[in-house]
Amino acid sequence: MSPARLRSAALVEHATALVLQLLPLSWAVRLGGWLGERHARGAIAADRAWVRRLRRNLGRWRPADPAGPAGLDRQVLTFSRQVGQVYAEIPRLAELCAAGRVELVGREHLAAATGPVILAGCHCANWELIGRVVALLDGPSCALYLPLASPVRDRLARRSRARWTPLLALIPASAQAMRRIVREVSRGHHLVLFVDEEKDGHVWAPAFGRRLPDSGNRWFAARLAVQHGMAIVPVFVERLGLARYRVVIEPALRPAAGLPQAERVRRLAGDLDGRVEAWLLPRLDQWLWLPYLEPDRPLPTPGRRAAGGGASTTSHEPSGR
Repeated sequence: MSPARLRSAALVEHATALVLQLLPLSWAVRLGGWLGERHARGAIAADRAWVRRLRRNLGRWRPADPAGPAGLDRQVLTFSRQVGQVYAEIPRLAELCAAGRVELVGREHLAAATGPVILAGCHCANWELIGRVVALLDGPSCALYLPLASPVRDRLARRSRARWTPLLALIPASAQAMRRIVREVSRGHHLVLFVDEEKDGHVWAPAFGRRLPDSGNRWFAARLAVQHGMAIVPVFVERLGLARYRVVIEPALRPAAGLPQAERVRRLAGDLDGRVEAWLLPRLDQWLWLPYLEPDRPLPTPGRRAAGGGASTTSHEPSGR
């Protein structure tokens, strides 16, 4: 895309974001959904790769749609509509909570996990609402994230998080990110990590029948937990209706005792992956990475993966890649 077209697209996106912030919340969410569905209709007409993958994955893990291909395309539209709704909500997360649209359950599990913890999440429903749990932590925290491809959306997302999680330090994915996270954790800070990261053209977790390498954010979380004696607290989000969500804090995962360190890491990483997969399977239509997952494509070995791969607390919408 030429620089002029890029500037024009950025102006349109900025204007759309302003409109979405000025409208009443329900109207803004409906408009975001309409824009997401419109994007999907164009992608279906152009036979984009992400649409083909999404159809294939829906057909693989969902009961056969009696309407056949037309039914699958309706599911594609529903999926993209939900993604559009999420992006309309991101600048207004605090408003969602203040309006009583976000239910929080499982506080007792967070209270039982003493000391610094690792909040492990995935990109389900409006994943940004995990910030509701971050705000409950006693002390500073950090999060690994992949900046949005769109500067406009990235700026809005960072501004939104800063308003309601001021003690959360955002660490962009880079070759130095892991060292910085280790330094923050060593100082007693909490960590927020999304273990289903999409990086280097792969979705690194959960397994969904694949053989996962000893790499990725689920492995990094397990290694940190074992080395620093931290509990991993899974936190998930599910959609209940239009601009209505439930945030669920699950019982903490802790390293097994009496085993060599490598085996403790391996078991903890497997337990975490199992929790994420169990959450996502009934809610695959709410999972952002479903159009990117290629379950029959082997993941690269750790030595072939670029250093500093990251999770995203904010991610881009399905595109034509």
